[in-house]
Parts: sequence; C-alpha cells; structure tokens
Amino acid sequence: MKTSNLMINSSSGINNHQVFKELATHVCDLLTRENIELIPFSSANVHWFSSLPDKYKSLVLMKLQSTLNIYKTTLAAGHSLRDCKRLLWSALKEFQLSGPSDLLDKLDSKNVIVEIYDNSQIQIFCNLRFYDFCSYTLEDLFCRPFQELFRRDNPEATKRILEVGLGLFQGTINEAADMSTIGTQIVCEIDSPLKYEYEMKIRSFTPLHKKGSRLPEALVALESARFLNHEEVERTKSQRLNDWENRQLTL
Repeated sequence: MKTSNLMINSSSGINNHQVFKELATHVCDLLTRENIELIPFSSANVHWFSSLPDKYKSLVLMKLQSTLNIYKTTLAAGHSLRDCKRLLWSALKEFQLSGPSDLLDKLDSKNVIVEIYDNSQIQIFCNLRFYDFCSYTLEDLFCRPFQELFRRDNPEATKRILEVGLGLFQGTINEAADMSTIGTQIVCEIDSPLKYEYEMKIRSFTPLHKKGSRLPEALVALESARFLNHEEVERTKSQRLNDWENRQLTL
C-alpha cells in the first residue's frame, strides 16, 4: 500500500505530517460510513502530532496504518465494521495475538466496548462502540496521553485497574480477570469538542499472547457505558463546537 511505503521509508523525504493527515482522514472516512462523525485532526498544522518526537511520530503512523489494515481486512471479508467479533478477529491477526478460545464468545452484545492495550499500557485497538462515546479527534486519541483526555471519579477503581493490568503483564495473574466487582466510574472528557460524560463499567481483562511468548504482549478489555449528559450536549452542541474551535486557535 502506498501510504505504508511512505510511512516506513524515513529516507524518502516524504513529509510525515502529510502522511498522518492522509491516514487519519482515510480512517475517519471509513468511520463516517458507519455513522461515526470523528474529526481527523484538530488543526491544519496537526499541533499534537507535530509536537511528538520523531520516534513517537513513527509509532503513531504505524498504529494508524494498523487501524486502516484492520478496517480494510474486515470490509474485504464482506463484514461491517460494526461487526465486533469480525473486527476483533482482524485486529488479533494484524497484531499476531491470540487469546483464550472463548474470547469471541464473550462479545455477547453489540453494545460492548472493546479495547486492546499493549504492555506499555497504550491503546492499540478499539471497536466502533468506543467511538460512540468519544468526541475527541483521532489526532487527540493517537497523539496525547489518555490522562490528559479523560478524568475519572473513582481513584480506588483506577488503582485496582492498574494493579490487575500490571499483574497480567507481569504474569502474577495468569487468566482472564473479572473486573465487574470494582463497580462503575464516571468518565469525563477534559479537552474534547463536546466534553461527553458517561458512566463506564469494565467487565473483564483478558491477556493476549504472541506465539512463543510466556508473558502477555497485550490485554483486551470488555466494557459497557451509559451517557450522562447526552441531552445537554445535543442542546448546546453548536456552542461547544465553537468554543473548541476557538481553543484550537491558541495552540
């Protein structure tokens, strides 16, 4: 694929900023077909991407290309990007990961949110249900730490989430972890266009391995969410978008 060649050939002289914009726009165009209105980047100068060190720019481009590969693989097989099982299967193939035989069986609802985090605790995949509760730009999600983007109201739950994740990656927890007992968290977008607020509940963490690896290379989180301020957002959407656009002018 042309964009992939541009991305990996650092000696080609191609402007990484333009490659980022092309990839982000392509991903968002595919999401638009599934009624997800995600803004590709915050401004023409792609401030957040531009601020990254070159090493991290390359990682972001690789992650974007993987996302595009996952979407295209799913579509080429004749499935909707909303087909959570097929999309997750494409993601596992893209990252050469495997999980328990019953993993796909746990996707028992079209409303389940699915995320994959690598062993650096960076999100490398999410299903489309994740975007239903997100108003950030794709640039925000790929280029900024999640701690800058989301505020959670339950520090004890957050602490437990981090402990279980660390235990899985270090091998002290060797199987899927039931996370339903930690209860719900109120999640608020801090710096997004619409500043969504929602209640989230994590159902489980499941370790994912690469062939021959003893310790997990990633984990998949299954979650559910419920909007808390959707009606308010709809009433004030134009003003919220205008305020956000004004904030971008100061970057």
